[in-house]
Amino acid sequence: EVTTICVGNPHLTIFDLNGRVMSFENHKDFDNKIIPVNVSELSNGEYFIRVSNDHRTRTKKFVVAR
Repeated sequence: EVTTICVGNPHLTIFDLNGRVMSFENHKDFDNKIIPVNVSELSNGEYFIRVSNDHRTRTKKFVVAR
């Protein structure tokens, strides 16, 4: 599980190193809340999570290792 802090109406996108979208979620009315992101369906490897709202976009790299 990955967690991220979000504000507003965030869109969460997880994509692999080749740019393929692995997951996309829309959320409504968040104000500095932590959103858990289920990564149990992802294979071991490196991924990026992009969190976008009306004001900005942030992208972070993470690793799935079991």
